[in-house]
Amino acid sequence: MSLSLCNTRPTILTRGARVTRAARRLTPPSAVASDPSSKNASASPYVKPPVELKKVTFAEAMGFAGAGPEKINGRLAMVAFVAAFGAEVSTHETVSQQFGDATVPVIGTAMLFAAASLIPIMKGAIDEPMGPFNSKAELVNGRLAMLGLSLMLYIENQSGKAFF
Repeated sequence: MSLSLCNTRPTILTRGARVTRAARRLTPPSAVASDPSSKNASASPYVKPPVELKKVTFAEAMGFAGAGPEKINGRLAMVAFVAAFGAEVSTHETVSQQFGDATVPVIGTAMLFAAASLIPIMKGAIDEPMGPFNSKAELVNGRLAMLGLSLMLYIENQSGKAFF
C-alpha cells in the first residue's frame, strides 16, 4: 500500500490499482519510502546512509603517504609554539631552557597529543569541515607553526637569549 495525496485528501492505493500521473507527482517521497512492498523500503531521500569507516593499520597511517605524520607533527608544532610563546613571555627563558626545566611534562604532552591524533586516523575517521575549521586549514596552520618554532629555535640559538 502507498499513500497518495490528491486534492489534500489522502487516498490509499492497493498494489494493483492504476495511479494517474497527477497522483504520482503529489505522492510524497516519505510515503513511497515507507511502503514495505517497495524495493528501497529502508532508503529515504532525506537520510544519508551510514558511511562505512575503513580501518587503517599503524604502518599505513604512519607511512610516507599516510595522514599521521603531517597531522601529528603539525598539531605538536602548534601546541609547542603556543606553549613556548606563553612561557617565554612569562619567564623570559629560551625554549631549550624550558625543555630542560620540564622534560617529562613536555614529552608526556607530546605522547598524549600524538596518540590522540593517531587513534582517529587508524579507526578511519573522516575529516568533516566545520566552517573555518577544516583539514586544509589545520595543515596550513601546522606548517606555519613548524616554521615559526624552527625560526624561534634558530634565533634563540644564535642570540643566546629568549626571542619574546
